[in-house]
Amino acid sequence: MVFIPIIQEFVFDLNIGIDDYKKVEETNVLKVQISYGNISGELKQEGGTIEVNNSPVLSFIEYLKEEDETLVADFHLKKVRVNYEIPEYSSRLVIDIQH
Repeated sequence: MVFIPIIQEFVFDLNIGIDDYKKVEETNVLKVQISYGNISGELKQEGGTIEVNNSPVLSFIEYLKEEDETLVADFHLKKVRVNYEIPEYSSRLVIDIQH
């Protein structure tokens, strides 16, 4: 039997040549800070909360753009510690959170 972990994948498109991001692990929160990030699509420009339903590890995501042009996304976890990976992609930040 082969165990294949179930993941939730979150993708941030980055500007070409800008791959400056920082991750901070806090109790029950994985914080991602992306320099020169923009909010687009269906997300509110002033920031907001994305509810995550039916996830055993993730409650919700809060996002906002700070005055210094940093996009901040806080992944609020249901567990103190989860496994995650950040694979390398060109012009894209991908966060895979394992269940």
